[in-house]
Amino acid sequence: MANSTGQGFGTPRNIAGGAGIFKSSATPHSAIGNTSNLKGYPITISGSNQVTFTLNASKTVPVMIWTGNDWFELRESKTYTFVGLSTNTLIDSDGAISTTNAVASTAPYYFYVGIDDAGSLLMYPSLSAPSFVEGPNEGNMLGHPGTARAMFWTYVGYAVATTASTAPVFLAATKIDKTYHFAAQAVATGTTFALVDFSAVLPKHGVTCGGYIQKSAGTIDGGETHQISASSTAAQGGIVAHQGTTAALTKAPFSGLGVLPSGKFYGNAAAAVVSDLATIGVVSVVDLV
Repeated sequence: MANSTGQGFGTPRNIAGGAGIFKSSATPHSAIGNTSNLKGYPITISGSNQVTFTLNASKTVPVMIWTGNDWFELRESKTYTFVGLSTNTLIDSDGAISTTNAVASTAPYYFYVGIDDAGSLLMYPSLSAPSFVEGPNEGNMLGHPGTARAMFWTYVGYAVATTASTAPVFLAATKIDKTYHFAAQAVATGTTFALVDFSAVLPKHGVTCGGYIQKSAGTIDGGETHQISASSTAAQGGIVAHQGTTAALTKAPFSGLGVLPSGKFYGNAAAAVVSDLATIGVVSVVDLV
């Protein structure tokens, strides 16, 4: 398979062995080597209001895309721009392709790449988070979970809509390897250990995040402990304890915190008094690709 943006490698005859008859690929050893230790997909979020999502590739730095039965070597960058009142093409939750004139939700939009029957390379966003989908030869590649999809869609990255309208705005972010860096997205804790909702910002497919807990201004009360965790049991992994003994707005950093499929994690304030409340700010996400 070949098109203007790269090349595929084709499928030779089936291979017969003692365990059965299996399909095979003519993928060169060099291409297989490039997939043995996959780095993060090189993503750029740019443009006015950050509405342009780019998967960066070139002849000298190609990007390997799994098509469901073969590797495709992308040699040119692929770009998608949300275009306000013009028609935007998206992938629905069932995997079918549809169009809309507006960005409907303040939430992560997940981008997928696929190759249609005509050999055209396509990249569209979806509100559906990726998963290890069922299908022939899917391997360990994250794809779109919709059962009505007409092709294998490989997940390559995400962008967060912060304003949902016919003039959308997306969160400015810089991706380095698998980590997205962005300005702090903050949520105040409650007075009990409970879920803190970051679903409008955080992806929902098993990422980890980093940031800080910031003590609210209050009296000098001899110490406070603020906690966050991916578990509903505060004593289990992913905890950050913050002792604040002054009225200053102090911060305690955290990293590697698992995000639940709901886009939330657990956090709390030290006690049921305003002076002991805290703010959790997320500043980075480590994606799986």
